[in-house]
Amino acid sequence: MKKFSIAHGALVEDRHVVDTFGPVYTDPIALFGMTLERFAHFLVTYRDENRLREAEEYMDEVLKISYQIYGAHSSHTINLLNNFGAALIFRNRFELALKYLSMGIDRILYVDECASMIPGYYCNYAEALFHAGRKAEALEWARKAVLLSKSEEPRIQQYANKFLRDLEKDAQEKRQRSWWFF
Repeated sequence: MKKFSIAHGALVEDRHVVDTFGPVYTDPIALFGMTLERFAHFLVTYRDENRLREAEEYMDEVLKISYQIYGAHSSHTINLLNNFGAALIFRNRFELALKYLSMGIDRILYVDECASMIPGYYCNYAEALFHAGRKAEALEWARKAVLLSKSEEPRIQQYANKFLRDLEKDAQEKRQRSWWFF
């Protein structure tokens, strides 16, 4: 009973509940956050536009939970942002992808555990920018991805270089590519 706040008096409240109780407190909250994240991915992937706002609300709640447990500059938060942004790009929801990817675009540089994923994150961000109509900015981020990939393994370098070439080629085309096949 001594470890609980009530033992110190009825009016005492812990300022940092996560630090006080540790995994006993955070594990159920983290599990709830993971559940919300998966459901947000499900809504984006398998449901129509009507449920997109709901997925956005769930993901915002996941980010609050992640911030509470892991802090603002954690690899967990960066992975959440990148994965959800990539799922949104895959479903052609580029403006919403920009919202989440832009949250981590500057933070990723300060998280050591995320060093190897920076080129991929930048490519995802460039893809969302490109399809949102901000082509010059997209090319700039793709070039940054190529520069940062030089310290990575050859597979990542090849991916970043190919991505930049394809993006430059698409940017030079006068008309937008069509999804119609004739």
